[in-house]
Amino acid sequence: MLVSQKLKISSVIASSGLTLIIFLITNLLGVKGLIDKQLTGSIPAYFMGASFIGMSTKDVLSSIGLAGLAGAFFSIILFNISPLFKGFGGGLGTVACISVLMVTSVAKLINRLKK
Repeated sequence: MLVSQKLKISSVIASSGLTLIIFLITNLLGVKGLIDKQLTGSIPAYFMGASFIGMSTKDVLSSIGLAGLAGAFFSIILFNISPLFKGFGGGLGTVACISVLMVTSVAKLINRLKK
């Protein structure tokens, strides 16, 4: 989200570019034996899924704090109940979507309660 806004590039390019950087770094660390080989595939995949959250527009996630909260929900869901989403299309995208929906729903509810 920050990269696409600051550099004025599309969110897809920002997500892809950052995921590529993470992929290269983790694979380099894996080749050097600094991280477990299994993590060289997992970390970029999880990063890519989390970057889907950053593709949300400011109309959906109005602040970096909300994006961070959605990222926290993404992690919790991914590591605890993501196997339940098999067969729902892209699992990472599904979890990212649910995370954004949770955060935006709570934010809208809080705004309504304040009125």
